[in-house]
Amino acid sequence: MKTKIKVRKFRVTRVRLREEKLDLTNEKALSVEKNLLRGNKILAELLLPSTLCTVKSGAFSKCHHLKTVVLPTEGNVGLSTDAFAGCSALTHVENSQQITYIGKNAFADCVSLTEIFLGKSLRGIGENAFSGCEQLQKISISNRLQSLGSGALRNCASLKQVTVEEGREQLSAELFRGCSSLREIEIPEGIENMPRGIFRDCASLEQIRLPSSVKSVDASAFRGCALLNRVELSLGVKRIGAMAFASAPMLKSIAIPHSVTRLGFGAFGLGFSKEKTRVEVENEYMKRRMRRLLVLCGSGGRTTVVQTGKTLEERKRERRRATVEQTAVHLTDL
Repeated sequence: MKTKIKVRKFRVTRVRLREEKLDLTNEKALSVEKNLLRGNKILAELLLPSTLCTVKSGAFSKCHHLKTVVLPTEGNVGLSTDAFAGCSALTHVENSQQITYIGKNAFADCVSLTEIFLGKSLRGIGENAFSGCEQLQKISISNRLQSLGSGALRNCASLKQVTVEEGREQLSAELFRGCSSLREIEIPEGIENMPRGIFRDCASLEQIRLPSSVKSVDASAFRGCALLNRVELSLGVKRIGAMAFASAPMLKSIAIPHSVTRLGFGAFGLGFSKEKTRVEVENEYMKRRMRRLLVLCGSGGRTTVVQTGKTLEERKRERRRATVEQTAVHLTDL
């Protein structure tokens, strides 16, 4: 028996699948209906129609044998919630540059997906869209994205290369949480804050530099980054959130700019430790203020505050010396 396809009012409403390949290229359909082949155990290859606009919620979710999806070469396609969620054998999405929206959990737990090309027409990525894509190795975050859901790349254990395009202003909470292979990432100028838990449990992240546009490091932003040893905070950061750098044992020192006025609860962890994080500040005033802030937030026992700039007496001597050097010689001889 052949596969039977029912199209009604430009919608693929029913499919009775008899073979591994489902070819919808000749169907004049604008959408694939909700839960169309959810949990199907036969489907291995999917070719979608050239007129397609939308793959609705859960249409092909949990199709554990689905390996290849071919999208139309032209036009715009939106993927709704759970569209391909749990397709554990999916390795390739052809013409993925035509996707304009990726809904919540659309590719969640597609553990075999190694790469996906996101084109300039993409306008939104929903929550946990690629969560659990354990083989995904690289991805680019466009500055044209109008929305980026929290946890969009959570637990992508093989993710090593991330490009954040210049001109982007916002990232999202827990965006890279659990990306245990991510070693470094360049944050471009323009990003305004490090959201809650953005790099939490990124066990391989070793260093990061935050541009001057960043105003705050939110709660648990770098919590559990076991190998993090170098953080550059630019002048402009005003607040470091609760547990932001907790459970980061390799972070031996961090320079805090004088713009920082607030530390959240346990910003550098709680309790006492023999190996303390060296908090570097510029002058005596900041040293006193930072000690107070660290005690109040509960991180006093895990840190030691060190002044790296010149002391007040050294600065006074320099000013006196400069005054003498600028005074006319005939006046100094009087």
